[in-house]
Amino acid sequence: MTKEFIRNSCLRDTLNDSSLSVELLKGYYRPIKDGGHFEGGYFDTFPPGKANDPHRFTVEDLLACSLLSADIKANGIVEILIDNPDRYTNLLTEIDVSKRFINIPAKAWSSKKYPGRDLYLALASAFKSGGIKNLGETRATKLMARKRPELFPITDSVVRGMTVGPKKKYWTPFSEWLNTDNNYSKLESIRAEAGLEDRISVIRVFDVIAWLIGSKKYKRILS
Repeated sequence: MTKEFIRNSCLRDTLNDSSLSVELLKGYYRPIKDGGHFEGGYFDTFPPGKANDPHRFTVEDLLACSLLSADIKANGIVEILIDNPDRYTNLLTEIDVSKRFINIPAKAWSSKKYPGRDLYLALASAFKSGGIKNLGETRATKLMARKRPELFPITDSVVRGMTVGPKKKYWTPFSEWLNTDNNYSKLESIRAEAGLEDRISVIRVFDVIAWLIGSKKYKRILS
C-alpha cells in the first residue's frame, strides 16, 4: 500500500527534490506583505501572538479555516460555539495533547477506536449538508488539525487526488508511507531547511506540498 500512496509523479518527484520542496514551502509561508500569495500560510499560527487553547474551539479556529478556503457556515458556528461548546471541549479533552501521528501504528487508523474518532464523527456530522463529497471530512480535519497539529492530518479532495483517491482511507496509508524509506525524516529536514520548525508540524509539510502540486498553485511560487 505504501508504494501506491503517492499516485502523482509530479508530487513524487517534488518530494524527492529537497531543494524544490524547500522553495515551495518557503513560498507558501511567505507573508502576503512580503510578496507572498497564500492566506493558508497563516492557518497554523492565527492569530499571531495568541496561544491556541488545545481543549476548546474558538472563534479564531473557525476563522482560521477560512484561510484554507473552508469557511464554517452559520449552522456550524452555532453548533460549535453557541449550542454545544462543552460537547466539543469534552471530546478534545479526551485526546492527549502529546500524541503524534507518526507514533500511532498505521493499523490503528483503520480501527473503530482510532484517536479522535468521536470528535471527527461529531464534527463531520455538524458540517454534513447538501451531499457535497468530502465537505464534512475536509472541514472536520482542518479544525482537528488546529487543535492537534501533530496528530491529525488535513484531508481534502486535492491531496486525495494526489494520493489515495476520493473514496479510500487516507490516514492509514499516509501513516504507512511516513514510516517507510525515512519519509518522515525527509519531511523534517525540508521543514528545518525552510526555517519552519517552530511553526508547523511535519504532517502539515506534506499537506502543503501536496496541495501546491495538486492545485497547480506551485506555479505562483516558481514563476
